[in-house]
Amino acid sequence: MSVSVLICCHNSKDRITRTLEAVARCEANFQVEVVLIDNNSTDRTAQTARHVWGRLDTPFRFRVVSEPKLGLAYARRRGVLEADHEFLVFCDDDNWLSRDYLSIAAEILADPKVGATGGQAEPIFDGAVPPFAYSHGHYLALGIQAISSGDVTHSRGFLWGAGLAVRRSDLLSIYRCPVLPILTGRAGAFSFTMGDDNEICWALTVLGKKLVYDNRLKLYHFMPPERLKIEYLRKLMDCPGWHGRIDRFASGLNAIDNNGRMRVGFKSLFNWLRSFHQLEERRYHASIFCAACGRTSMMDELERKLYVASQWLRATRNSSIRIS
Repeated sequence: MSVSVLICCHNSKDRITRTLEAVARCEANFQVEVVLIDNNSTDRTAQTARHVWGRLDTPFRFRVVSEPKLGLAYARRRGVLEADHEFLVFCDDDNWLSRDYLSIAAEILADPKVGATGGQAEPIFDGAVPPFAYSHGHYLALGIQAISSGDVTHSRGFLWGAGLAVRRSDLLSIYRCPVLPILTGRAGAFSFTMGDDNEICWALTVLGKKLVYDNRLKLYHFMPPERLKIEYLRKLMDCPGWHGRIDRFASGLNAIDNNGRMRVGFKSLFNWLRSFHQLEERRYHASIFCAACGRTSMMDELERKLYVASQWLRATRNSSIRIS
């Protein structure tokens, strides 16, 4: 059992010290490597990280790799490709992992049916606490992700990328799909396409894996002043991403897989007839009907990519079942 901690960074010079110090304090009776992925930084993030790590007292191995294509999804993929160990923990540049985080994550991932696990994030505010932190904290990956620990595959359906623990072999299977990743994730300070972590979780469930929330997994999420402004929250809420239409179409594809093409096809056709005056509803049901029929003519580009990915992942899952 061994763990690779993947820290994706873009211009993280002012945040990375506390993050690395927290990782270095983690307790593990197995091999651990820390891989910092420098995602096209311009502020000496890599040099600062090497300097900080050099003065820390830790047996963990540390190295820096580069991903010039800007986007959190691409940085994560680079980290997966470069990692040496099977168990992976994604740690954002503003996440401070608790001491037992790696041990608990490895314990949960020891079950081969688990595709991903994550926990709770306690906020550390650098400034006055804004009221929206209580009502909209989920947009900022703050708080708990479920009322209690357990399988959230069919209830919540996703886990935050902050602190997400996964199996490298599963993600390598996902990244072999020619259209994945679809969403780029955060690309710079105010350039967002949210939901790249949701995309990973969705792909894992299509492969037949479980998503497990465990409240023993705890990290501290540092919130600097620029992320405590209402403008930042609005940017998150308004950005294109997995929420809404994309999530709904992915759920429709899962329904086809779980309930059969004919059943979902008839239901979507019936709903299409009912939604004559609701153009968006009508278009959605038409897309699901076409997916059930194996046709992509009524899908937009993003839906078409999701459909191709779902077909590819299901073929991979069925192939692995036959082999085993």
